Amino acid sequence: MGAFVHVSLSLSQTWSAFTDLVCVCVCVIDPVYVWLSLMRVHVCVAEIQCPPHSHYEACGTACPASCAHSTDPLFCALACVESCQCDSGYILSGGDCVPRHQCGCSFLGSYYRTGDQLVTDTCSRRCTCPGGGKNITCNEHQECAIRHGVRDCHTIRTATCSASGDPHYRTFDGLPFDFQGTCRYTLSELCAPAADLTAFRVTVENERRGSTAVSWTRQVRVLVYGYQVQMTRGERGSVQVKAATNLPVTLASGNIRVHHSGSAAVLETDLGLRVSYDWSHYVTVTVPGTYMGSLCGLCGNFNGNVTDEFKSASGEMVSSPVLFGNSWKHGNESCPEEPELPSPQCTSEQRALYSSEQYCGALINATGPFQHCQSSMPSLSAFENCVFDLCASGEALSLCQALGAYALECQGRGIGISDWRNSTGCGKLAHHSRVCALVCVHACLYLCTSVSECACVCESLCVCVYLCVFARVCVCLSLLCVCVCVDSGFRAGLECQENSDYQVCGTSCPASCSRPGFPADCGTPCQEGCQCLDGYVLSAGRCVPPAQCGCLHRGQYRTPGESFWEDEACRSLCVCEPGSGRVRCRADACQEHEACRVVNGRRRCVPSAAVCVATGDPHYRTFDGRRYDFQGACTYVLVTACRGARDAPQFRVETHNREIPGRSVALVDRVAVVVYGHEILLSRDSLGRVKVDGLYANLPWSRAEGGLTVFRAGLYTHVRTDFGLEVGYDLRHHVWVSLHRRFAGRTCGLCGNYNGLPADDYITPNGTLVSSLHAFASSWKANVTEQCEHGCQGGSCPVCEHPQTYSGSQFCGIISHANGPFAACLSRLDPAPYLQDCVYDVCLAQGDRETLCQSLQAFASACQALNVSLSPWRNDSFCGVACPENSHYEVCGERDINRCVSLPTNTSSAPCAEGCFCDHGFRLSGEHCVPSTDCGCVHNGLYLQMGQSVLNQACTERCQCHAGGAVECVPLLCNAGQECGIRNGQMGCHDTFSICVVTGDPHYFSYDGALTHFQGTCEYQVSAVCHNLTLPWFRITTENRNRGNSLVSFIYRVHVGGQPVSLPAFPSLGVSVLVRDGTVVVQVGDNLEVRYDGASTLLLRVAQSYAGTLCGLCGNFNGNPADDKLLPDGQPASNDTHLGNSWRAEGGKAESRESECTDPPPGHRHPLCDVLTADPGPFAQCHWQVDPRHYYTSCVFDTCAYGMDRLTLCRAVGAYAAACALHGFQVSSWRNATDCREFTV
Repeated sequence: MGAFVHVSLSLSQTWSAFTDLVCVCVCVIDPVYVWLSLMRVHVCVAEIQCPPHSHYEACGTACPASCAHSTDPLFCALACVESCQCDSGYILSGGDCVPRHQCGCSFLGSYYRTGDQLVTDTCSRRCTCPGGGKNITCNEHQECAIRHGVRDCHTIRTATCSASGDPHYRTFDGLPFDFQGTCRYTLSELCAPAADLTAFRVTVENERRGSTAVSWTRQVRVLVYGYQVQMTRGERGSVQVKAATNLPVTLASGNIRVHHSGSAAVLETDLGLRVSYDWSHYVTVTVPGTYMGSLCGLCGNFNGNVTDEFKSASGEMVSSPVLFGNSWKHGNESCPEEPELPSPQCTSEQRALYSSEQYCGALINATGPFQHCQSSMPSLSAFENCVFDLCASGEALSLCQALGAYALECQGRGIGISDWRNSTGCGKLAHHSRVCALVCVHACLYLCTSVSECACVCESLCVCVYLCVFARVCVCLSLLCVCVCVDSGFRAGLECQENSDYQVCGTSCPASCSRPGFPADCGTPCQEGCQCLDGYVLSAGRCVPPAQCGCLHRGQYRTPGESFWEDEACRSLCVCEPGSGRVRCRADACQEHEACRVVNGRRRCVPSAAVCVATGDPHYRTFDGRRYDFQGACTYVLVTACRGARDAPQFRVETHNREIPGRSVALVDRVAVVVYGHEILLSRDSLGRVKVDGLYANLPWSRAEGGLTVFRAGLYTHVRTDFGLEVGYDLRHHVWVSLHRRFAGRTCGLCGNYNGLPADDYITPNGTLVSSLHAFASSWKANVTEQCEHGCQGGSCPVCEHPQTYSGSQFCGIISHANGPFAACLSRLDPAPYLQDCVYDVCLAQGDRETLCQSLQAFASACQALNVSLSPWRNDSFCGVACPENSHYEVCGERDINRCVSLPTNTSSAPCAEGCFCDHGFRLSGEHCVPSTDCGCVHNGLYLQMGQSVLNQACTERCQCHAGGAVECVPLLCNAGQECGIRNGQMGCHDTFSICVVTGDPHYFSYDGALTHFQGTCEYQVSAVCHNLTLPWFRITTENRNRGNSLVSFIYRVHVGGQPVSLPAFPSLGVSVLVRDGTVVVQVGDNLEVRYDGASTLLLRVAQSYAGTLCGLCGNFNGNPADDKLLPDGQPASNDTHLGNSWRAEGGKAESRESECTDPPPGHRHPLCDVLTADPGPFAQCHWQVDPRHYYTSCVFDTCAYGMDRLTLCRAVGAYAAACALHGFQVSSWRNATDCREFTV
């Protein structure tokens, strides 16, 4: 070891960050280490952190040059010392290193820095460095005196305004009044500016706490000297100044000081302003007499006259506290004004109880703990306020708050009080007779658990929120829970933390890590509250030994181990090293797509956008984080730009919810995004494609002008814009909207207003804030003419009877399992709400595995959005994903690889996605993974799959994609009787009619393109006029029978009108029944044609005049396939069997059971049915007019039921050929391609 030299240096000599006295030992071996003693705690650190414009020297001059003594180094006889020395060109000025030209002044033997002021002995002149001065005179509210080491005209008189309890206000002039508004209000501010008065503003924000009749102060903001200091309920030991700041803190060059005093945070300024808040409900504002007559706000005008206090913000006198309070609502608060309502009234029994000495009577008891204060402080008004609060809430906590507020006011005036807490039950642990009142009526989801304030046991299974109330005033608010009290104390009063105890008269300037000597110069009276034990000091609200103190960095105290961003741009990340008192910083930065912002008082890297979610039944989470459930089954505005967003791109996102029969809940089954003049529709049948302005387009799709892209990544289809809007939908149940913060405070809809305040998200389209969830959500119905229901509300909503069954690890418990596949996410994302939603959905679905998988997927998606790497949570037997041919499942796949056409926007930096991804050597083409050589073409900005044809908007040209990306275009002319337009998402030459096909075992292809599999063996209504009295009426039914296989059925007889006839026949005018090429054709004028091949295929062709008027298994013919599967009462069917059985004709008895066969997975191929979709192939020319995908699905379905039966195959293919023929495409070569020549179909 090397030798050590011990030197003692005073803080003023080294101007370093050492406190009071720093003992320094210089180690003479490399590397250099410094041993220092901080409050008698010795630690070793690697280097000294010097102030700006200075550097560390192990052997520097002990007589540094200063502005006052610039030649000291020349005559210094002292040995060198280890210290910080000014850089070249800089010199000491009052402890700072400054350029020589910034030196200050010498006056009467003392040195003053630039900007310093001094007042002469008689307070007759104020001088400023550099140069200049002016005459001053102390006014009637001031005296010439030295306070805290400064001579000046100091205030003699002060006045205090207070707000306490629910809250009760007392103005500066002493007028008491009550006001229960729940907005942000101006408590006091300078309203009559004067040259010698510093402007300030104090605002308060109030909130409800259980009772809807009263409110309490939850936040106080003080704006002075350009700083905003925020004190918030529950954040004991800290305030927010741009970001959370541990106490104490000094700002504005010492003009603002904030410290911990008793049970409150106290802000003081050099101008005499003092604001305190107890982090619960009690706030005071004290101002010097110099502000007399210059203030306004809820604290009044401070003019000594109580008769003119109710002066509104507009300067008018008003008659009531409510009008007065509402007028001082701060800024453009969107919360509702407080109405004029009668105050809560006490019963005679309540008043008698609460007036006793064990309650509020302690305030007016002549021999009680406040006896010495009653002559100076009006105890009667405090007594009435106390009784009022208890009657309104019934909470023991209200009593303790009311008594505590009075105690602090007494002590603030220097009046002693005795221990009032133990005599009133407000001590550390109080024992009252009490019960638990249920105040949160919600669907029962979990086992009832007690909260910290109340020890209760619930006999039923409910989600409960409890308040501790007195037994005599308890009112049962719900019969859902029966609560039994356990005879143990509840925390209604003051409970001191570890290493502290309660003192009725303790220092109001407690010692802290950064100010260990604070009590020595404390000039304020003692206060009751918790005080650190001897040998302990405050560290951000906790009492710790000095050895466990943290760091002082740039005037702010940091706790040991605390990490923080040093700058406002998140470029320097620092940590307070435990035990050393040193802060170490390193260069760092937020990731891409993140922004440096203050969230919940902490500066951190956060996504540059907020996310709104609708998932499950559905459960909603707004941009501001408010969660709610709403089961409406209509189309709703999820989010739209509003409220001053005219300078930003306009957009609108709507969701359509479909009710799940028998469960009183709904699922999102369609999402529409309106942006940049386009309507983009995502629906359950749009895998691999999207409907843009009514036309289907393959994915990816991009706007020609740029700025808008639709693509698929894993399980989700994304709509992404260039201005920060992105929508994701899994085409099943889960939709999310990510929106840039430029829209903060400028959105509306079910996603809320995006202003950071969850409490005010329930705003209706007319701008009204409502308390009813149902009123809020139903008000955002997008189409007022839509016939639909808004679902259950309140107690009518379904309840999970056995939540514990589904909260275990076999079901939803996997979400929060510490060793489960989501373990890595539990520290980043609170799993509780996802677990709650999962239990509710799975419970109502009676343990349905698909519902469970959907809930788990929602949590997995949220985790991956945070870049959390998840373990594989799916397998073949649990939540497996059926991937198309030539693809595989990945839990974390790259978004932008293996596509036939790349995206115009880079997604490589986005989080990975879960889902199906193409195998090596294959690329994504629409919904299929194809060899690279089979990729399609890009034509006019649209991606076409190999062989796909499209028409231009005038139907004068048809273009087809060929191998190698070549597009061939040929002229086109619509046939007579056809019209050019969009039908079922396809641009084409369409007949002036639509077709429904019933074929096979059987399958129903609706007019709008929906597919239904139904094997009932009865008589069923296929189509009929249901919603029109002017069009010619018709009804078509089919009778289905089994043919050798009980799993399926076929059409046996067709009825038109019900009368048998010989063919050809003409039963009435305009009606003919003929046989053409072995097919029975019924023609009803120009409006209806029915064709039956006598074996397995029925085709209906109806005119467009019937659009929207039909019902039955062929759908409603309104152009929307998503709502074709409706029951006779207009409600959606739960499945195809439910739909088919509901349309059983009169007299039918047999009901179908669900088939064992299901639709093939997306992209599945079957060799017997491939002829339908083959391109090139016999049907290729018909694909653009009649979508072959449903016919292919039905073909595979039939081969499941009948195996490889050739006749079944030929009938399935023949049905598509017949549909093509109705559209003018005569296809004959298909029989040769399928060996169906020998079969008559």
